[in-house]
Amino acid sequence: MMAVMSETDLSFMVARAIDIIELVLISVRTVLVYTYVVMKNITLSADETLIEQARLVAQSQHKTLNVVFREWLASFAAQSGNAQEVDALMRRLRHVDAGQHFTRDEMNER
Repeated sequence: MMAVMSETDLSFMVARAIDIIELVLISVRTVLVYTYVVMKNITLSADETLIEQARLVAQSQHKTLNVVFREWLASFAAQSGNAQEVDALMRRLRHVDAGQHFTRDEMNER
């Protein structure tokens, strides 16, 4: 024996089935991506007064001492790239000849 459903019940069931299908499609298209930032801890030795002064400066900049140190370390590490760029430029310009040898005073004249 088959139960007779009202039009309202049928509409509700169809709407619910569509909701379930949409959830399945969304979950199939969703990909979870995890990003891990790996930081290595280091230990430094410094004068206690100097550390406290550095903390106060960092605090005045609304930063932690760790953040300030990471910024400095990135800047310091970037300098090696600049030195390599200068070396590469000097190698490329090796063929340039000024035509004479200049004294220190001549080179510093303004």
